Amino acid sequence: MTTSPEIPEKTNPMSTANGAASSLGFWMNGSKEALERWTRSNVDALKGVTDLSQEIMAFSQDRFQADVDGWKALTECRSPADFIECQRRLVENAATQYADEVNKLTSRVMTFMTDTAAHFRQGSAANS
Repeated sequence: MTTSPEIPEKTNPMSTANGAASSLGFWMNGSKEALERWTRSNVDALKGVTDLSQEIMAFSQDRFQADVDGWKALTECRSPADFIECQRRLVENAATQYADEVNKLTSRVMTFMTDTAAHFRQGSAANS
């Protein structure tokens, strides 16, 4: 005597579809929120990087002009003592400007990184 294989009981396709749709809705909402935070974060990051680029370009232009002026001043020196004093002022000025620029860039990087990360902190605080 042979036995017939068991045929699985049919499931209601609508109940499976509704469960999947419900689960998909949960993931879609979560993904939407994460995508919105990520997008806002990227907008802030792009603004920050653009600001940094503009600052670096402005500083580079200012330093180039200061270097040209410095070379001109060196050519106008009339004695070795004048030359050494002029060179000392140029180096002192350049060192001060570079140190100020490093501080300014560091501050701007910290600001834009904080602004960029804020979108994710807000999302994690809301989820806590």
